[in-house]
Amino acid sequence: MNPTNDVYSFEEDAFLLYLKQKLKKITVKELHKRYKNQSKHDEYNFPKSDVTGEELKSRLDTLDKEGGLRYQILISKALKKLQGDQPSEDMDVTPATPGGDKEQKEDCISLLDESARKDALAGESMVEITLTGRSFSPTNLKIRESYLKNNSVFLKDVLKKTSAVKNMKQIGFSEFDDKFKGHEFGAAFHPDTFSRFLLYCQNNDIQEKYFAIQDRWDAFNKESEKSLNEAVKKLQEDCESRIRSMQNVIEKEKSQLTRIFDHCLEKDLKQIRLLYKSQLFAHTQTMQSVFDSKKHDIESFYTSEIGKMKEIYYANQAIRRVALEKEKINIENMLQKALPESSLVSLLILSDVLKIDELRVICLNRLSKNFQAFRTSPVLGSSLLLESTLTELMDQLTDDTLLSLYDDVDYSFPRALVEKELKYRQSIHLEKYRQMTTNELIHELDHGQPVFPAILESELSHRRDKVPYVTMELPEPSQLAKTPKTPTATPSMFKSVVSPSAGAHKFPRTMVDADCLTIRQMHHKKYQSIYASHSRISDGWGKWYFEVEILKFDNQYGSSLSIGWGVPYLTLDSKIIGVSPNDRHQSGFSIHSDGLFYCNGQRFVLDETLKEGDIIGVSLNQDIKSKSFQPSSSVMSSMMDSENATSEHTTSFFINGEAIQIKNEHDIQVVDAQYNLYPACSIYNGIPDSAIVVRFNFAGPFKYTPPRLHAAYGDELKSSRYD
Repeated sequence: MNPTNDVYSFEEDAFLLYLKQKLKKITVKELHKRYKNQSKHDEYNFPKSDVTGEELKSRLDTLDKEGGLRYQILISKALKKLQGDQPSEDMDVTPATPGGDKEQKEDCISLLDESARKDALAGESMVEITLTGRSFSPTNLKIRESYLKNNSVFLKDVLKKTSAVKNMKQIGFSEFDDKFKGHEFGAAFHPDTFSRFLLYCQNNDIQEKYFAIQDRWDAFNKESEKSLNEAVKKLQEDCESRIRSMQNVIEKEKSQLTRIFDHCLEKDLKQIRLLYKSQLFAHTQTMQSVFDSKKHDIESFYTSEIGKMKEIYYANQAIRRVALEKEKINIENMLQKALPESSLVSLLILSDVLKIDELRVICLNRLSKNFQAFRTSPVLGSSLLLESTLTELMDQLTDDTLLSLYDDVDYSFPRALVEKELKYRQSIHLEKYRQMTTNELIHELDHGQPVFPAILESELSHRRDKVPYVTMELPEPSQLAKTPKTPTATPSMFKSVVSPSAGAHKFPRTMVDADCLTIRQMHHKKYQSIYASHSRISDGWGKWYFEVEILKFDNQYGSSLSIGWGVPYLTLDSKIIGVSPNDRHQSGFSIHSDGLFYCNGQRFVLDETLKEGDIIGVSLNQDIKSKSFQPSSSVMSSMMDSENATSEHTTSFFINGEAIQIKNEHDIQVVDAQYNLYPACSIYNGIPDSAIVVRFNFAGPFKYTPPRLHAAYGDELKSSRYD
C-alpha cells in the first residue's frame, strides 16, 4: 500500500491518464467518482479514500507537464488498457523471415504484372514496353505511365511524343537497334534487369527507407538505459527526501522532549525527573519504532514503483525490437528484389542510357562499397557507360583501392580514369601536408600510415632544401646599421646567412640552424640580439603575423629572453630589443621572460612570465586608422613633438593564443612615423653547459589562429613594403 498520501503510485497515474484518454473531456466530479469506484475494487493500489476531485485533476495536469521516461511508460500503459491490447497475446511479435511468405517468393515480373493489372482496372494511363534481344525471347512489361515519367528524363521525352490507344502507350527497346550496335549491354535490356528497374520506379524511395531503418536500428542498438537510470534516480531521490523529512520531524520532537528533561534537572524536581525520564525513554523508543516502520513502508513502495517501471520499459523495448526487425527485413527484401548486387552493373548502364540520375547514384554507392566483387567485370568497360559516371565511381573508391587498381591491369574500364583520380588525391594530400608543421610531417612518416609516403617525403625534402623567404640572420660585424632618412630607405645591416657558422668569429656561442629560423645560444654572459632578414617600414600596408616557439629555456642564473620588434642600431653589442634606445630614441617592442613588456623603453608588468613550451604571437596592423594606446614617456612625448608626426599603425602580442593587455588595450600604437621594425629576439644565457633555443615561424601553418585578416609575415606573394 502507498504509505504517503500525497504520492501517486504507478497504477494511480496510469489510471488517471487512461480516464483522460478514454473520456477526453472528463469533469472533476466524474474523475472523483471513477477513482472512488476503482478504490473499492483495489484498495491496496488506490488507498486515497479522502482525495478530492480537484486534487485528482491537479495531479493529471502535473502529469501532462512532467514528461520524461516515466510519463512515456505511463501513457503507453494507458493506451494499451484503452485498446484492450496485451502485447504477449494480441500483438504479432514474430519477425518476418526472408522467403517466408508467398509474396517474397514471387519474382519481379509477377509483381509488376499484378501491379499493372490493378492500375489498369483503376483507369490509370499505362505503358507497355516490348523488349527484344539475342539471349531472350520478346517480352512485354506493363507499368503506370507516371512512374516512368517521374524517374527517367529520357522516357519522359519519349512518352510525350507517343500516342495512347485505349489508355495504353507502347514503346520498345531492342539490342538489335543500330544505335546500340557494337556496344556491351551487360543484360541491361534483359527482362529481369528491366523489370527490376520498373520495380524501382514503383518504389523509388526504397533506398531512403533502407538508410532510415538502418539509422533507426543502429540508434536502437546503441540506445543506453540512460533515460531509465535517470527516472530510477529521480524516484530514489524522492524516497530519500521523504525519509529525511520524516526523520527531521522525529529528531525535532526528540530534541523538544530532551529540553523538557533538562529543565527538570535544573529545577531539581526529583520525582518528576524520574517519572519523566522513564516516559522519555518509552516515548523515544516508540517514535523510533514508528520511524523504522514508516521508513520500511516508504522504501518498499518506491522499490515497487521502480520495479514496475523497469518491467514495462523492458517489455516496450522488446516490442520495439521486434517491430524494427520486421520492418528492416521487409525493406531489405524489397531492396534485394529491385537492386540485387548481381544486377548492379547492368542497372548502372540502364540508368545512363535512360538518364535515371537517382538510380545511377544508388548503384554507384553500392558498387563502391563492395568494389572488389565488381572490379574484373567486363561490363564496367561498356561504352554505354558515360565517362562522368565512371569518374564518379573512381571518386567514391578508397585510396587503397585506387592504388591497387594503379598496380593492376585486370579490369576493363579506362586506366586513364584511375590515374586522373590518383593525381587528384595526391594533390589533396600534398595540400594537407603543406598545412602541417615539419615535426607533424616527421611524426606522420614515422608513426602514421601515409597513403602516399612519396608525397610526404617530397614535401619534407622540399622543406629541407628550401631557404625561407624571411630568415633569422647573424649580423656581419664589419657592417653598421644606417638609420633610414626616408621611409623607403634600405639599411644594409644584414647579410643573407644560411650557414650555422656565419659570424662565428664575433658570436661564437650563437648559432642559426640550417632551417634559418631556429636560434641557439650557449652559455654566454652577454646579451645577444638576432634579427630577421626583412623588416616592415612605416609606409607599408597590410596586416602581418608571426610566431616564436620557446623550445628550450631556463631562467636560472639570470638567463633571460626578449621577443618582439627590434629597431636599427649603430651596433648590436649588448642591445636589448624594446629596452635599448637607438639614435632616434626608438627601442622597439618586446615581451620579456620575467613577465615584463617594453614599449620603446617604457615598462609594463604582465600577469605571467615566459617559460619553455610557450608560443609567442606577434602581429602588426598597417591598415588601422585609429589610436588605441598613447604612451606616457616624456622622452617619447618630446620625440613626438619634435617629429610633429605619429604613426597610426598598431602591434599586438599573444602568449599561447591569448592577447596581452597594456592599459586594458590589446593594440599598442607604433608611435614613430618613420618606423623600421624587425622581428627579433634578445638572449642572455647564464647557465653553463646549456642552450637557449627559440624557433621563428614566419610562413605558417601557425599553432594558433592569427588575428582576423592577418597574413603570414613571411608570405612573399602578399608582401607589400619589406625593407
